[in-house]
Amino acid sequence: ASSLIIELAVCLILTILVFALKGVIVKATNIVSANMLLLLLPAVFAGAIYACFRGALWGRKKHFDNCIAEVGEQSIRLILFLIFFFTSPSEKAGYYAAICNSISCFVSMGISIFYYFKHGGKIKNPKANFKQILKTSSAITCVRVITSLAQPLIAVLLPLRLVSAGV
Repeated sequence: ASSLIIELAVCLILTILVFALKGVIVKATNIVSANMLLLLLPAVFAGAIYACFRGALWGRKKHFDNCIAEVGEQSIRLILFLIFFFTSPSEKAGYYAAICNSISCFVSMGISIFYYFKHGGKIKNPKANFKQILKTSSAITCVRVITSLAQPLIAVLLPLRLVSAGV
């Protein structure tokens, strides 16, 4: 429950930031990319929720159940993408890919929640573990956020610098 509250709070903050900075995002990219980002926002929430439940399943050594959730997510993503790919106009492919990703994340979330409760999992009062989870997860979370933000910069800036150097 503690990690679920933390995850959902972070997702809410990120969602507010995306909506607040939509104009900047459109200027930096284009309207299509900005709209695709908005279509991917539900996947952020689903991913945050299923990360908590999948983490609990990993901790209980329910590896097969986590694999089923992962296979379910990838299968739904592939099936939906193929359906949209062959039945929709190509100029909408990016939008449909984002929708497929969001839907598949919700499927994985549902499977993980199902197995969590199937194996006797319960949602307890978050007060007891809130500080401990926040303390132990903040360092790795910061590293992953910084890495995630740095990767696009490296992917853009490094080729630009190489081209300007004549490579």
